[in-house]
Amino acid sequence: MKASDSRAMAVCALFVFLGCSGDSGPNQAALRNALASALPGHITVEKFSVEVAENMGTKVEPVYATRFRAVLRFSADTFSLDKRERDVLFLSPIKKQGDTMEVFGKSASQLYGGSWRTEVSIDGSSVAKSGKPLAEFTGRTVLVRDSAEEKAYFQAKEAEAQRLALESDIRKAEAEERRQSALREIEERRQTAAHEAQQRRLDQAREAEELRQALGHADELILGKWRWLKETTEFRSDGNWIAQPDGGAEQLGRWRIDGQTLSSAKEQADGRMNTQRYTIVYISSGELRLGSSPGSIATGRRVQ
Repeated sequence: MKASDSRAMAVCALFVFLGCSGDSGPNQAALRNALASALPGHITVEKFSVEVAENMGTKVEPVYATRFRAVLRFSADTFSLDKRERDVLFLSPIKKQGDTMEVFGKSASQLYGGSWRTEVSIDGSSVAKSGKPLAEFTGRTVLVRDSAEEKAYFQAKEAEAQRLALESDIRKAEAEERRQSALREIEERRQTAAHEAQQRRLDQAREAEELRQALGHADELILGKWRWLKETTEFRSDGNWIAQPDGGAEQLGRWRIDGQTLSSAKEQADGRMNTQRYTIVYISSGELRLGSSPGSIATGRRVQ
């Protein structure tokens, strides 16, 4: 018999003893509960299996050592402390709620007073480095990296710094000419900002008019092949579309344009149609921009 076969039989025998006799050490459920008790409250044990177990003591004073494999699930988003500025904490996201993580570990169980006392350890530092829920960070201000709150914080900080710098410059100004120069510069910036804002409004109005006119014959403009980020889609005049994902199988469906809405339907395995609707943000002979949710826009280029 090969060594690997012997190990496999030993594991199988262990499960039998665990299921029918307390003399073979704590059962798998008890070891799983011991691991769950050792974990933070936001981490649960989704899967647990004993890979190997051995009595390292004697029959009189048994000490059962086991090696296990487990899959842990996070019930909350977790973060780690990235930086501290006085009473402001900056956190980096680590795990999302529902994420899972596979770990390996060891347990040692000693019989005492008719019950098993079990100590559990997890290999490496994967759990320690998996972060903590947001509520466990204490500070007057807690900001998550790349969040809207962090951006607003730095914008306010920069605005305050600029305001203080401007006031300092004004206080230090000794000559009327320097004061007037500063005022002229401020006015020029205001006018430039006003001009740029007006230009943006004009551009938006122009694009809106171009879109309105293009939507009048969008059924014709959309025909042909379009290249997206990870696939190529062909819209045909008979109302069918064919999508070829990069490295995937060809997909078929139906399309229709109603006003500014592009409906795309695809038949599911159960025979029902799954329809997705996109807002036509821009369409021309060479470019197609579709919005599927606020702030989410996909751009397609026509394939010659």
